[in-house]
Amino acid sequence: SLRKLPRYGVVYIWDIMDFHSISYHEKIPEELNPAWEVAEARAHLRDWYYTFPKATVTLGNHDNLVWRIARTAWLLREFIKDPNTIFEAPDTYEFVDEVVIDDVLYTHWSTSDAWKKCILENMNMVSWHAHTKCWVMYHQNRHGQLWGMQVWVGLDYNRQAFDYAKVSSRYPVSACWVVLGWWQLPIVLPFNQ
Repeated sequence: SLRKLPRYGVVYIWDIMDFHSISYHEKIPEELNPAWEVAEARAHLRDWYYTFPKATVTLGNHDNLVWRIARTAWLLREFIKDPNTIFEAPDTYEFVDEVVIDDVLYTHWSTSDAWKKCILENMNMVSWHAHTKCWVMYHQNRHGQLWGMQVWVGLDYNRQAFDYAKVSSRYPVSACWVVLGWWQLPIVLPFNQ
């Protein structure tokens, strides 16, 4: 569901739970079991809920695993809990697929390339899904200027769950990203590793 928010707000654009233990990928036996993984994630999320008492969360591909697995098991969605219950989030948290704030589209996994979707949707956008991409690109035509921002947030490559990427030539760029200037100034600030 695509929602329009007022001018200011906190938007989570990353997966808030990994759900490695129930994913469709190969499981690491030494990694988390489902009960421990969810309990650990909920404990960390409580800090976020305290810091940001109101927020919009764009559900990511890992967050959606609960409903995807249920569909694979041929379960009706009505038997599955809502996101606020699963993530033990306050009622002031809203879970959506995508959200528009002042003509900027924020999405997690509807694309792994913000640039292409920015052009197709004809609007400024921020996307997260691709772990090793972090940039801002601009497009100018006779009607004005558009920008697409691809951001990366938190991933611990030391965990066994990410063994598949140990020999990769591309690693995530740790960065802080903000959109300023009445949502017309996208900024990516990379951290030194």
